Amino acid sequence: MGGEHQSGRQPGHGLRQPPAKLMAERREAAREVVRALEDGVDPNRLGRLRMAAATMAEFFYMVGEEAKNDWFLMSAMLAHPTSRDAYTAGRRFREMGAALEKCDIDLANTLLRASRKKDVAARLEHFLASSRPENPIELPNDAKWLYLFRCEQEWGVVNLCTIEGPLEDALSEMDEINPELAPYGISAAWQVHDTAAAYALAANTLQRAFIQTDFYDFRDLYALRDMKKAISAVLQDYDLLVTGLPFASVSWPSIRRPVRTSHEIRPEAVVSDETEEDVVNEPGGIAP
Repeated sequence: MGGEHQSGRQPGHGLRQPPAKLMAERREAAREVVRALEDGVDPNRLGRLRMAAATMAEFFYMVGEEAKNDWFLMSAMLAHPTSRDAYTAGRRFREMGAALEKCDIDLANTLLRASRKKDVAARLEHFLASSRPENPIELPNDAKWLYLFRCEQEWGVVNLCTIEGPLEDALSEMDEINPELAPYGISAAWQVHDTAAAYALAANTLQRAFIQTDFYDFRDLYALRDMKKAISAVLQDYDLLVTGLPFASVSWPSIRRPVRTSHEIRPEAVVSDETEEDVVNEPGGIAP
């Protein structure tokens, strides 16, 4: 998942590799949080855990906002939390960081227990297992997806469709059909139980923006954000979103052993600072 696109072209929005330094920071933060989730807050590691909580808050908010160029790749490594679940985890990590800044260990432990009940520990272990440089776990590719694609070359138009299988296949097909507009990017994606029902609900939700079958228009990124929120809400209402996650254990030695940053990411990792929706999204924004 991710990597180079067809004809050597970089992949579109959502599938870019993050900078190696940022990825290493996320992995180290995830390790620190997993320690705390298993053992509770260590008074001797308050500073490290506070920094880790801040990193994880930004990480989960980014996945929930679907705003950065690596958002879908990172979402897959977290076993695709729903946007709502990602926001909830991000908010809890932000609150944990504030508690640690005040040295309120009891509150921090309470927040950790709440996170444990919401499968955050399992998602972080899945992230560590799927992002490790040696023998990463294979990410499943047989999900059912409802998605919104768009490209920078055709502003104001978004494609709504579904696929039962790798979302990257749908993205490659769009690029092949419209090479002059490629690369397309993943503006939003919902893992669903029933693609036909999900598509019908989403199409009805977006009917005011209808252009032609599968295509809808938007004025600006605020409007696109509202479209995504509306679709998320209706899918949630009809219980069509997949919320479960596969389990992937990470042994304690691999978590607790210091890892050198230079080995965290392959040298060919692509560095990109572009975003799709930084203009309208900030950490702590409104969850759909």
